[in-house]
Amino acid sequence: MRNGPQRWRTRLFRLLPAVAVAIMALEVFGHFWAADPLVISDLVQRTNDALAFRGRPGAKVDYAGVLVRLPPVRVELNSLGFRDDEPLPGDRRPQILVLGDSNTFGLGVRQDRTFPALLKKRPPADNVLNLAVPGYNFAQEAGLFRTMPPSYALTVFVLFDNDFSPIVGLHERPPCFGVLRHLALYRLYFIWRYVARIEDDESAARRGYGRALELLHDLKSFPRPIWFLMLHRPPFKITEFERQVRQDFRWLDCEDIYRQHNFPADKHLDEAGHRLVAERLYAAIVDAGLQGGPEARELRSAGTRPPDRR
Repeated sequence: MRNGPQRWRTRLFRLLPAVAVAIMALEVFGHFWAADPLVISDLVQRTNDALAFRGRPGAKVDYAGVLVRLPPVRVELNSLGFRDDEPLPGDRRPQILVLGDSNTFGLGVRQDRTFPALLKKRPPADNVLNLAVPGYNFAQEAGLFRTMPPSYALTVFVLFDNDFSPIVGLHERPPCFGVLRHLALYRLYFIWRYVARIEDDESAARRGYGRALELLHDLKSFPRPIWFLMLHRPPFKITEFERQVRQDFRWLDCEDIYRQHNFPADKHLDEAGHRLVAERLYAAIVDAGLQGGPEARELRSAGTRPPDRR
């Protein structure tokens, strides 16, 4: 009877060195191949309100991808915690507010090549503010919108497939985080947990969808124009949400741009995608009469047509 357990114990001890070597090999391989997604958590800080977290004012990181290492891009946040220029004192120009998640934030793209920044370069342009925060869902974006002073001419919510999912834990830091973040295996675990929390809990996403419909009703009370720009739909149908947006706001579909222009490694909108979204959004702004300028004619002649008003 004792020979069986002893035999398994012996085999286990013989396997331990091989397991240790395999873990070390994965660590070495991971340090050279895997990206460090934990730098995204360095961009946010916990808050004691419904937003759960916001951008960390003055944060500076080098982003090189979520899973596979990409060429690093410097990311810097201003004194308000947004990836935008420092606000000008006394600037009372009408503002265009752009709210979204990491795609609108521009992970993997230089700040001056994100589509909110490109909009500023099209005179005569309003004061475009990029208020995107990595990891935000639609409820957080709507909550942030409510904190902004009413000096805006237009608000654009940029939607992605995870915008109805629960709040992700980018702000959560476990004990010994400073040590764990240097381990490639922990980085892989972090991104696995992040993706799992977004994609696996479909019932929570459907509840978030119900909450989004309630928020649409609340947003109808705001007097200034509100638009919704769709980059990528969720896996379940959002027919009622889209119907209400088309009826009470304005719907801009840019899913065709996202499908053709995203980084294969981490699925964020690439530089060409940001440029095309900026062109389409600007054409829609001109078409709506919120801004004028000869650029509208140039955009249409180049094949960038404003979205329909259905």
